[in-house]
Amino acid sequence: MRERRAETDYRFFLGPRAENLPAVVAATTRVLDGIARLRAGEAVNPEELPASCGDPALDALVDDLLRRLARSTPFTSPGYLAHMNTGVLVASVLGTIAGLFPNPNVIVRESAPGLLEMEAEVVRDLMTMLGLDPAAGWGYLTGGGTLANQDALWRARKLKEAILEMGPPDGPLSSRDVEEALFRWTPTEVLEAYETWRARRPARAPGPVLWRGHLDDAPPKLGEIPGVVLAPSTTHYSVEKALDIVGLGRRRLIWVPVDAAFRLDTSALRATLRALWRARVPVLAVIANVGTTEEGAVDPLDDVLAVCRETRAAGGPACWVHADAALGGYLATLRRDGSSRDRLPRPDRSDDAGAPLNAPVVRALDALGEADSVTVDPHKWGLVPYGAGAILYRDRRMAGLTAFDASYLWRGGVPEYASPFTVEGSRPGTRVLSVWAAQRVLPLDRDGHGRLVATALANAQRLAALLDAAPAVEAHGHGVRLRVLTEPDSCIVTWLCVPTDAPSLGVANALNRMVALRYRYDGQVPPDAQDYIVSSTDLEAARYGDALRPILARVGLDLAEFPEEAPSVRVLRCTLMHPWPLERSLEGFVESVRTTVANLLGLVPILRSVRVGGPTSLPARQ
Repeated sequence: MRERRAETDYRFFLGPRAENLPAVVAATTRVLDGIARLRAGEAVNPEELPASCGDPALDALVDDLLRRLARSTPFTSPGYLAHMNTGVLVASVLGTIAGLFPNPNVIVRESAPGLLEMEAEVVRDLMTMLGLDPAAGWGYLTGGGTLANQDALWRARKLKEAILEMGPPDGPLSSRDVEEALFRWTPTEVLEAYETWRARRPARAPGPVLWRGHLDDAPPKLGEIPGVVLAPSTTHYSVEKALDIVGLGRRRLIWVPVDAAFRLDTSALRATLRALWRARVPVLAVIANVGTTEEGAVDPLDDVLAVCRETRAAGGPACWVHADAALGGYLATLRRDGSSRDRLPRPDRSDDAGAPLNAPVVRALDALGEADSVTVDPHKWGLVPYGAGAILYRDRRMAGLTAFDASYLWRGGVPEYASPFTVEGSRPGTRVLSVWAAQRVLPLDRDGHGRLVATALANAQRLAALLDAAPAVEAHGHGVRLRVLTEPDSCIVTWLCVPTDAPSLGVANALNRMVALRYRYDGQVPPDAQDYIVSSTDLEAARYGDALRPILARVGLDLAEFPEEAPSVRVLRCTLMHPWPLERSLEGFVESVRTTVANLLGLVPILRSVRVGGPTSLPARQ
């Protein structure tokens, strides 16, 4: 009885010597064939799939999987223009597959031999792409940008904690010294002083609460970390979440206004830093975005760094500068030579990869190597399966600040253990293998991965031009123009439909909500029944402030209702991550929008009665 049970259970695994390989290969072939049929727009009939794998349970599972996938969002369709999704590189899928059955845990060398070295190679290539020095820096792969931003703010807090630990009663700094260091010491100065002191300080035995005499043994005041975080109002919500998680709280976040291109306003940053200087408030971090989630805007990182340096040189607070390049980090491939990997000379207008990079974006990309930390997401523009982000640090000593081990003395190389340094404990080896395989096939330069980025960027530029050049829609005695809010910095185009006769923000909001409904996909219809899919978002007056005034004026909207009566502006948002040319599809999309708007113009009298910023009751899509 026991032997028969073991035989029955055994078929659910590949087997110690891959005894069940034929069934697994057959089942996998059926899945791949079904996916191919779905992408071709064909219905999946189980009887037409490759031969049965010989296991009724697996056959039934494959059939059910494909039925569920039939309603999945068609991310690879040329008409999919909604979010940061597209096809993934075959090499990355092969890397993922290679790690599925071994299922390595990248937590310690003995559980993932070779993978820590492969992760180090991935990090080295990412750092080179971004202009960071791999010999001096450190980083690791995370589950995504949210965890990466959390890691950066965690260590920014730990820098201030290290100063407090060096104060009374056991440290070399007086209370006055601590106050000055919290305000004035740069990250490098903190790390050098802390490293020197820790090396000289006698080791302590761990107590019931303390962990090997690390930062947890500092005075009770350690929990009262002074300081604030500055970030543009376009910053991803993961920053607010991270501040809560690391114990600082969202009240520590100060929004810095953005300009009419949705980029951080450096004049406002300078004024904010001076106000903090006068109040003697330390700065935990200043965040700049390289590709915002809503608009794809690239903040002037070069100017942000310059303002921080100037402020500190004049006697103001020192700043940790974090670049959130989760989306736009891979734009840096366009700045790397294909043979030497050296940074390319700064162009007047565009690089040689075929897609224009405007001058402010080039300057921001070239400044990434000067940031203290950088978030980048391979699972976005790196075109690998989701679940792969990265956090990178300019100074490798940042690893030791959060190490729950004596490994704060780590000086480099590949550590035996990864978990003492990372937010996550267990980490899937498939993540490392996926990114590693992708980077082996397509190097992170303009002749490799940069070609795919350039194509997507060209698609975004093309769509923006088509929308702005489209003739006005005239129907039912009314007119509408399609207007782009700003020229795209990356792969996101934000635009809206603007009434040309008596422009009204209220009518525009209601009209754009209905256009958004027309192109929204909710899985209720077969994917091939949806020609185009786009997303939409609300630009809130409370968050964007005065920046919306010139933006709306530029597209011809009447501002009389704004901001007193309009809490938000509804805009359409297209994300163009597809690494293949879309010119014909984009032309068809613009014509589709014009037809949709023409059909909706008969509702203008109704739209004019709708409250500007409030919820709108809309007719069902036909």
